[in-house]
Amino acid sequence: PYFAVAPRVGCGYPACETDSSFSEVRAMAPTTKTKHSQLDPRSPEFLLEMLDFSLGNIFITDREGIVHYVNQQTADTFGLAKEEIIHRDSAELVANNVISRSTSVMAIEQRKTVSGYVRTRIGVDLYNISTPVVGEDGEISYVVTSGLERRFIDSFLGSVEEERRALEAYKNALAYYTDKA
Repeated sequence: PYFAVAPRVGCGYPACETDSSFSEVRAMAPTTKTKHSQLDPRSPEFLLEMLDFSLGNIFITDREGIVHYVNQQTADTFGLAKEEIIHRDSAELVANNVISRSTSVMAIEQRKTVSGYVRTRIGVDLYNISTPVVGEDGEISYVVTSGLERRFIDSFLGSVEEERRALEAYKNALAYYTDKA
């Protein structure tokens, strides 16, 4: 059964490796051999291959919650092969503890963009944003979900806080020296 696959170890995705700082995120991104130089950049194959280089997760379902596309990062953070995810029902992924909840199912149910944290079967916390794509008939056609590992977000927010503190110190110093002048 496809849910019985053991978690990957050393898959190349940051969640599978030792912890490191946000400044090393790009260095931690997987390096994938590609035939991109042989593909026409206007071709769908080129686009699909390039999506596998995304640092974040990309997950596309139809209006029923059936998965039609995942990039390699999604497969790695789920601890499954792409083929084990595609054509599966998102609710089934939740029921089988592959993911703790499905923001794509929530977006379908609520008929609006939904965001939130999701934990994967290998313990990766993702912040997902699921956006319904509505057709001309007013019905949801697809839901596009993108996600980023929580520790990247936390690290980024930590960097922003450091910058805020540094700016506050500069502001205080400027006020001090302005008052002295």
